[in-house]
Amino acid sequence: MEQEHLCQCCRPININCLSGITGPTGPTGPSGGLANQSFASFANYATIFTNNAPMNLYQDVADITGNITPLNTTTIQLQPGFYQIQYSVSALLTNPGYIQITPSYNGASHIEFGIYANINTARSSAWGSQSIIIEVPTTTTFTLTFSSNTTHTEGQLTLTILKLERS
Repeated sequence: MEQEHLCQCCRPININCLSGITGPTGPTGPSGGLANQSFASFANYATIFTNNAPMNLYQDVADITGNITPLNTTTIQLQPGFYQIQYSVSALLTNPGYIQITPSYNGASHIEFGIYANINTARSSAWGSQSIIIEVPTTTTFTLTFSSNTTHTEGQLTLTILKLERS
């Protein structure tokens, strides 16, 4: 009569159903950590944005890899690759009106990835947010342009950029 044992899931099995004797462990690769990832964040608050002009972007977290580099207070340089970009903008409009935020990269404006907010009441906040993934085939600059048909106060902007990795 064969002897029965309990496997890890506690059901009786026949000792003969085991696949064999375990041999030595084969070679293993080095334990790897995450490589430095590329990310940066920018902000601006309690400001008045200039109409039909690039918005000021003040760096909050710097990218140590050099893929996301501010060239000045309105322009960010991106190295080739894929990027996830998230931004939000708000402004307190003095009169009824709209705000429009348009990103520009790869040598063109991209209104399809912009923000548009329209309000019908004076002294109301217009706001919006956007999350996009873009491909940058060659080094490019990135800007956000503000447009509005009325005056505003208390402008606010946050921007986060992450370079995506593909294997």
